[in-house]
Amino acid sequence: SMSKYSIKRKIHRDGWGNALTGLGRKNYDKTEHFQYQAELNLSPEELANIFDADGVGTKIVSKPAEDSTRRWFTLDGDTKNKIFDEQKRLGLQHSVAEAITWARLYGGSVIVMDINDGGSPEEELNPRRVVGIRKLRVYDRTRVDIDLDSFISDPSNPHSEEPEILTIQKMNGESYRIHISRCLIFKGKKTATRNQGFSNWYWGSSIMQHVYASLSYYGGTQKGIAGLMQEFSLSLFKIRNLSDIIAGDDEEIKQLYDRMDIIQASKSTINGILLDAEMEDYSRDTVSLSGVDAIIDRFQMGVSAVAEIPVDILFGRSPAGMNATGEFSLRSYYDNISAYQNNNLSHTIMPILDIIGIYLNEKSGVEINWLSLFEPTAKEKAEVRKLQMEVDLGYYNMGVLSPQNIRAMRWNNGIYTDDMTLSETTLPEDGFTPEELAQIDGANK
Repeated sequence: SMSKYSIKRKIHRDGWGNALTGLGRKNYDKTEHFQYQAELNLSPEELANIFDADGVGTKIVSKPAEDSTRRWFTLDGDTKNKIFDEQKRLGLQHSVAEAITWARLYGGSVIVMDINDGGSPEEELNPRRVVGIRKLRVYDRTRVDIDLDSFISDPSNPHSEEPEILTIQKMNGESYRIHISRCLIFKGKKTATRNQGFSNWYWGSSIMQHVYASLSYYGGTQKGIAGLMQEFSLSLFKIRNLSDIIAGDDEEIKQLYDRMDIIQASKSTINGILLDAEMEDYSRDTVSLSGVDAIIDRFQMGVSAVAEIPVDILFGRSPAGMNATGEFSLRSYYDNISAYQNNNLSHTIMPILDIIGIYLNEKSGVEINWLSLFEPTAKEKAEVRKLQMEVDLGYYNMGVLSPQNIRAMRWNNGIYTDDMTLSETTLPEDGFTPEELAQIDGANK
């Protein structure tokens, strides 16, 4: 029967191995014992302490939030600037910067729009009855509770798979309920849904959860180097028969300490040391700090990599390396900010711009145009404008555009722009044929 025989199972694994050296064999290769251990979730109190007390941690949280809102945007289609002026009156730029900061720190935040539409905060927003927005209020995730009983499962609902009602905790301990249509939701970093509860799945996680390990290694290294500096230079006193003195009575030990005090006092007074030529000797032992700067540099690079902020911005240092200017890393950082603005932030704040357009009786469908974060120097600006002037002159000489057209397109709403867009306000009096418009559009491309 089968019970008489022992069956050996072969386990087949993909990967490199070496039977002679033991590479890939668990009993011989130490690297085979590596396994990932997840970090413990940081509590809101720990996150707050890092933000308040650790300068690098503060910058990791706040710097991208500041840069995402620093240059702000213009609105295409807002010809009279009414919508832009209204969002400015409401302080949207400041509120969004604060909301992004708390979302990065705590993993989520909410901007509550105090909308005057005749309904209560718990009722769904009625766009047709909106007459204005009174105020914007920002709350971090720790002050927002999700009502799971109001979870929206209807896939046709624009807020599908979101809670319909949020409970806001006020500073005085009171709370109020508000419909999600009256809120702008800012979420944290994406997390895997398998091992997280609904709250973390909905909100996301703090950026500090992702950088904590690297930040703690860097902080520990800094602290270790600070301790090393305390022992950077040690004074060595050689005293004959020291062991006998220590083994003696208290009076001999007291005389030893008195002698040390005299030596230190003489050093401070005459910048020298008085020693017994026969009985004593003095020297200094200095700890070598060679390579410490390279160690700090590597830990800074580790923090910078997971925080997605260039080293020179995060730590305020000059770019390292031959011919290093930091321009590449800066452009990559700004590209990441720009991607966040266009892919996430525009979608998040568009509802409030639509609401403003409704009660101002302005046409809907404005488009957000984020201003470039990379600001050229005055010389670079002048060089670009010179090239653009030559292009414009070519259009004029060919009869494609008139001086009035060029002025209207280059100085749209009194602001100089690189983009030339034909519209009703920039067309010549006799207009263009469709063929001419297609030709001009092709030339612009």
